[in-house]
Amino acid sequence: MDYNSILVWDPAIKSKHPNLSIAIGVVSNIKNTEWNPILEEMKQTTVKKILETYTLENIKDESITRSYRDFYWRIGIDPTKIRPAGEALVRRILAKKPFPRISPAVDAYNLASIETFIALSGYDYSKLLFPLTIRFASPQDMFKGIGMSEYEKLKGNEIIVSDRDKIICIYPYRDAELSKINWNTTKILILGYSVPGVNLDKVLSAVQKACENIKAVCGGEIEILEIL
Repeated sequence: MDYNSILVWDPAIKSKHPNLSIAIGVVSNIKNTEWNPILEEMKQTTVKKILETYTLENIKDESITRSYRDFYWRIGIDPTKIRPAGEALVRRILAKKPFPRISPAVDAYNLASIETFIALSGYDYSKLLFPLTIRFASPQDMFKGIGMSEYEKLKGNEIIVSDRDKIICIYPYRDAELSKINWNTTKILILGYSVPGVNLDKVLSAVQKACENIKAVCGGEIEILEIL
């Protein structure tokens, strides 16, 4: 397969951030309409492990979390206000807050992010116009993240992932409303975001875990696992 038909990097990104890479996974023929008891068992196991291993005081010093925090500072995001995805979910568990219950597939890949601390995104494959491009935003770019009521104008220096007509993510922390997974989704694209200091094998392993979790909960077949 020509993976450039799925995702390409703008040379300006690779020039400024040569150590960035993305791991991709695709799971097709899923059924995201029913809550599976397997998912609840997976949640309980993961929550127990987190509570036994981490505290709210030491979570910021976990090595992968530290790497994401350092990268956030580098690109102008305050990680004490906007947490890296894995850390945010783990903190929710440590604070004894309810596990987010969005949909079976989303909960399944969130579990992989919690277990690995790797920032992951999941998209409804049918809503994407390939190839995706990782590039710097322009001052004209508008973005509407999940849960946002209106579009916001970007500053023009953010790293974004876009398809041929819309932005689907601000790298590596916020996904777009228009491409999100819903109950009718039957094919999912998972992206795992590397940052300096995080081994690429760990990113790919997290994407694989996310795909396996989705398959265990929603059925389907894993089509692609690759680093780009």
